[in-house]
Parts: sequence; C-alpha cells; structure tokens
Amino acid sequence: MALTRIAAFLFALAGLVSAIVAARYWLLGSREYPSELPQSMSDAPELHILNVEVSIGKAGTLNAKAAKWTGAAAILSALGSIIGLF
Repeated sequence: MALTRIAAFLFALAGLVSAIVAARYWLLGSREYPSELPQSMSDAPELHILNVEVSIGKAGTLNAKAAKWTGAAAILSALGSIIGLF
C-alpha cells in the first residue's frame, strides 16, 4: 500500500516537472521574433524573407519539443493517477 502511494507521488511529481519544462518551451517558442536588420525592406527583401523563415523554423522546433514534453507530462500524470487508485 505504501509502495503504491510513493510510486503514485513520484509519477505525479515527474508529470509536474515535465509540464514545467513544456511550459518553458512554449514560452520560448512564443517569444521567437525575426531579428532587426540594418537594411530597409526595399533595399534587401530577400534578407528579410530569410530572416523570417529562420525565426519560424526556430519557433517550430521549440513548439515540437514542447509538444513532446506535454505528452510526457500527460502520460506520467495519468500513470500516477491510475497507480494511486490501487
């Protein structure tokens, strides 16, 4: 009985840590903006387009990591809940 309570607590704690890591990745992904370029848009439009593409790629990578951590948090929390029933 005590062993299942400890296991349920550890799974819930691991779920919490995973959720916090996921939240940090979501936050970093939402703050990804194109950097300021010294040239105006009319002088070098291709640089601005590439700059936006790079920032979208970085945000996408961070969002993908966040989604994986969110999934892990959901699974760990569910396991903790199920183990806590017994």
